Amino acid sequence: MKSLIILFLSGSVFIVACAKNKIENSTMESVFKEINTNSDYTFYKNDSSILPSSPESAHTAFFRVRFNAKAASALTDNGKLPVNGTFPEGSIIVKDLYNTQNGAKVLYSVLKKDSSNPNSSNGWLWIEYEPNGKEIYNINDKGAGCISCHSNNDRDNVRLFNLF
Repeated sequence: MKSLIILFLSGSVFIVACAKNKIENSTMESVFKEINTNSDYTFYKNDSSILPSSPESAHTAFFRVRFNAKAASALTDNGKLPVNGTFPEGSIIVKDLYNTQNGAKVLYSVLKKDSSNPNSSNGWLWIEYEPNGKEIYNINDKGAGCISCHSNNDRDNVRLFNLF
């Protein structure tokens, strides 16, 4: 009887873990699709130029940032989130990363505001993808490698506004 209970509990844990992985993968796939098929993005300060990164950034040498319509709605006319401001739920911020100023995209670094998602941290989902959609930084890491730098600001964990 004891063996049967252990077998049942083990099977239940396996089923729950598989269901959780499917939800995480589905979310990661849907965010990747959204950042690549939705054309309703606004570039930082309405400038699509690829810019040199800050020496304070942990990302690649060149970048540009874009905001979906929800995120853009929180920006002022100077293209920044006000000090102590927050982005609305559903906001997506994409940092397109490049090794050279005229080179091919090497990475997408993405924040999606989804406070109710169990994988969110500080209200955000933290994800990185290669251009082919392969996840580099997984959603279930909950921003563990990002938050220490990103939380040191007064603009909803988005460092861009303090650096540029």
